[in-house]
Amino acid sequence: GFGFGGQPERKLCITARTKRERCDILFTDESAPEQKRKETDMQNSTDLQTIIDEMNLEVLYTPAPPSEINITRSDVTRPGLQLAGFFDHFEAQRVQTVGRAEFDYLRSLPEEKCRESLTDFLSRSPVCLIYTHGNRPGEIELELTRYFEVPLLCTTEATSDFMATMIAFLNLKLAPMITRHGVFVEVYGEGILILGDSGIGKSETAIELIKRGHRLIADDAVEIRKVSAKTLTGTAPEIIRHYIEIRGIGIIDVCRIFGVGAVKTWKRSTLWLSLKNG
Repeated sequence: GFGFGGQPERKLCITARTKRERCDILFTDESAPEQKRKETDMQNSTDLQTIIDEMNLEVLYTPAPPSEINITRSDVTRPGLQLAGFFDHFEAQRVQTVGRAEFDYLRSLPEEKCRESLTDFLSRSPVCLIYTHGNRPGEIELELTRYFEVPLLCTTEATSDFMATMIAFLNLKLAPMITRHGVFVEVYGEGILILGDSGIGKSETAIELIKRGHRLIADDAVEIRKVSAKTLTGTAPEIIRHYIEIRGIGIIDVCRIFGVGAVKTWKRSTLWLSLKNG
């Protein structure tokens, strides 16, 4: 047990669990009050403009402003089989990337066959089409993407590198998210989520850690994303980021008082601590 500033002694409860168990428990815990626990729709989305800015893509054509085009799947695929006419298991919501193999395949086809292949593919309305390796689509692609209103973009990056970066970005952006009442800090490089009843001393604990050189990520409301079955990341809502509220003192701007090194935007969660009255 321990206490800060003459407060009652607290008990620190630590329970060892696997990474998968921690993820499952946090995302199925119904004990938290409704106003302090919010689970988003599993169909999260991001807009194409965000992806363009993040991935530094060149826009060749969009049927509407990119900010109005939603991406709802984190999968990124190559349409080689689809260009050859095989559409079983094809999902139009996935981002489609045209690498060197697909690009050279289309160039090897007679013009009529190329037009037929692209028409069959684009008529299924893929969410967007991205050319990699700096390859530029030909007149047929430009004509048909406009006709079927499919966004067309390109990048100079290699296909495998681009897909890996894009999938990682979308996995984080589209991950299921909940908001939990607690404090999230980084201690010696580890993301620690501190839970407990209101007024038990979570923020006071965080301040003591910050004074000892550790970092604040979120206070009061922690947005936790389930990036994978074993990985959780935490951040603060933008409106309260870098702020902490201490009872009897008020709201403190941690970045301004302790310096930019005392805060961090997000972190992977590796440990939970639960504070209880002694």
